[in-house]
Amino acid sequence: MKCNEYINKIGDILSSIAVFLSLYGIYKQAESVKNKKNKLTAIFPIMLVLTLFLRLPTILCIAFEHKSGWFSVIILLLKMIGLIYLSYLSI
Repeated sequence: MKCNEYINKIGDILSSIAVFLSLYGIYKQAESVKNKKNKLTAIFPIMLVLTLFLRLPTILCIAFEHKSGWFSVIILLLKMIGLIYLSYLSI
């Protein structure tokens, strides 16, 4: 099954937004370390989870085209679970 053009455009837009979210998370984490408030803040893993979530449509399109793409979907979900747990520990 091939994804239509609309889903590809939405995936591209969401992937672009994901880049800026991850950069914001990196900035907030670096600011926290620089100010020596906390070594780990919850905002960084949360931003990474949002980044991975926004990339999900693109990865699902790849998985629908290639059977080996489902491995990437499973890995993505495991990463999201791990980052959610990390943000829980950071609070």
